[in-house]
Amino acid sequence: MMIRSAASLERNQLELKLRAGAEGDLSAAAAIELLIAHDHWLGRKDFLNHVVGVDAPVIAKVDWDEALRADLPASSSESRVLAICAELAGTDSGRALGDLMSGLDDSNTMLVLRALVSAHPGWRGVDRLWVSPLPRRVAPSSTLGGLSSPTLPRSRPPKRRTWQGRQGPEPGACA
Repeated sequence: MMIRSAASLERNQLELKLRAGAEGDLSAAAAIELLIAHDHWLGRKDFLNHVVGVDAPVIAKVDWDEALRADLPASSSESRVLAICAELAGTDSGRALGDLMSGLDDSNTMLVLRALVSAHPGWRGVDRLWVSPLPRRVAPSSTLGGLSSPTLPRSRPPKRRTWQGRQGPEPGACA
């Protein structure tokens, strides 16, 4: 019997096996969903060497200890997301969550926040972050990673100051 590697699977097959491997554990499932949504690591053959159980009929799992120990080349944001995935799955990355979050852009921050919410569904007040299942990648934006939700109040643009009934800066004022 030939042992297959995760790299030999089609992307959707690998995602299904990883999801099945995390079934029943909200934190592990959140880690896998974040890994899939981040859309970087599952395309890397050096990372896929750390996916185990590919030959099993239905499931596959990430060996998070080995993946972190391998110190794979990546941008700081990519390595932070990988460490957060490992933390969600129960593997200690040795770094504080605040440190890991501080270097993320809006898009990755939103992905991580949504994964945290899905790992802890009982948190109160964070349901406003949940719009739909995690997207593959969220376009960066200054407002919640570009997402909008009918449950979030829409902010109005600030009123412009008027000068004698006219909008705009006062005559002679520097703009």
